[in-house]
Amino acid sequence: RYETSMDQLRWILTEIKEMLLAHPKVHHSPPVRVRFTGFGDYSLDVATRAFIQTKEWEEFLAIKEDLLFRVSKIVEESGSGFAFPSTTAYLSEDIPPDQATKRKVEAEVEGWRSSGVLPFPNVTEKRAVELKNTLDYPPMGSPES
Repeated sequence: RYETSMDQLRWILTEIKEMLLAHPKVHHSPPVRVRFTGFGDYSLDVATRAFIQTKEWEEFLAIKEDLLFRVSKIVEESGSGFAFPSTTAYLSEDIPPDQATKRKVEAEVEGWRSSGVLPFPNVTEKRAVELKNTLDYPPMGSPES
């Protein structure tokens, strides 16, 4: 659901991945994958990949069912829920965008345009070099940082 915070989503992804890694019928090769993959029309989209250790169709369905029940419990325990196609009407006073910020951003884009550095359709090589490795990844606090 879109009401899910990014930290709730991080918790959900972590718990699902750990559950899959702990499950005795989930194969670890190729590796289990649980990733936030995008913003859907009604949902924050998550893709999972896990290979089940069985050749029997009925057993596969039973294991899949078990995994889905466990995922559902994880989402419930996070305080979030599953999205479904719906329309929510929020009744409030319309607050227009901040005009000062709008003018500032528009002026910056006009400056790029008049300086010949408008980054469309592509950024310049010089700008790409300036930007290279300026974001922290993995994020601060992760084991790899």
